[in-house]
Amino acid sequence: MAQPLVSVVVPAFEPGEYLREAIESLVAQTYPSLEIIVVDDGSTPPCRATCDAYPAVRYVAQEHGGPAAARNTGVELSHGAFIAFQDADDLSTPERIEVQMGALEGDPSLGFVLSNLENFHARDVAPPSWFREEAELRSRMGFVNTALVRRETLASVGPFDSAYRIGEDIDWLVRARDAGVRSAVCPEVLLRRRIHGRNLSADVRLGHQNLVLILRASLRRRVQTRVQTS
Repeated sequence: MAQPLVSVVVPAFEPGEYLREAIESLVAQTYPSLEIIVVDDGSTPPCRATCDAYPAVRYVAQEHGGPAAARNTGVELSHGAFIAFQDADDLSTPERIEVQMGALEGDPSLGFVLSNLENFHARDVAPPSWFREEAELRSRMGFVNTALVRRETLASVGPFDSAYRIGEDIDWLVRARDAGVRSAVCPEVLLRRRIHGRNLSADVRLGHQNLVLILRASLRRRVQTRVQTS
């Protein structure tokens, strides 16, 4: 029996050599039925040459629009019944997709699964000023960069909001929660997140500002739902 196709969407903006390692971590997956889509979000120079070295990778380029826009483009072009996300500077463990598919197939009520991740520091750059090794290197729950989602769940929750340069993944997860989508977190560490000083999440101030906006929008949705059902 053929296994369901999983599309892996990789948004990439100025990824350098990190992209090659990210692709190799996906090519090495133990789950055989994969479609890998790299969305080049306006990199200069484009990262087509890196992608063309891997026959399993589908490359698409767009003008720079941020990670939300790149993820949305990848979803629109994908064919899988399940869609996974991985950032271009991160590494999936070989069993990531196999483990997450097992979780979704074992519980049809789940709309998506996340996993734990561990951070690691890039060897080619000095640690960024915000990096605190003892805290940052502990394993923790990942967000959309570890997600495997049913296509129908993505359709029901809606696309990533490109108004957020940072926090679009948290916004999507909060919207999914507000819509009543069930999810789970695989306890295994299935993703290694690279810390290299250019991570978007390093902009703590903008991240906090966007988090406030996300929580306010969530509160409005919940109030509106209560009003409609009362």
